Amino acid sequence: MFFNSFRTNRRISQLETDVTELRRGFEQLQQEWDATSLRVTKTLRRLRSAEERREQQEAPAGEVVDGEAGKLPLTTVGASPDRMARIKKQLADLGRPTGGGD
Repeated sequence: MFFNSFRTNRRISQLETDVTELRRGFEQLQQEWDATSLRVTKTLRRLRSAEERREQQEAPAGEVVDGEAGKLPLTTVGASPDRMARIKKQLADLGRPTGGGD
């Protein structure tokens, strides 16, 4: 009986140690995840800001990006001649018709 209680106490002590280590590891993992989540959120915010700035720079004079004009389909906005030439060249390289007989 004495040896059985000694073994049980030792097993309980080992289980408590294991639970403590697991809890510590989980908390560390949770902190790492929180830090990663914050970095991703910060990066996405920067990307969104950069994209908004780029859209405002590319918008023709007088066009409102976030207003009604910003809701128009992208196909109604004219592309620059250089960009159109690149697009037509890419389509031609793919063997697709470019349309608009330039």
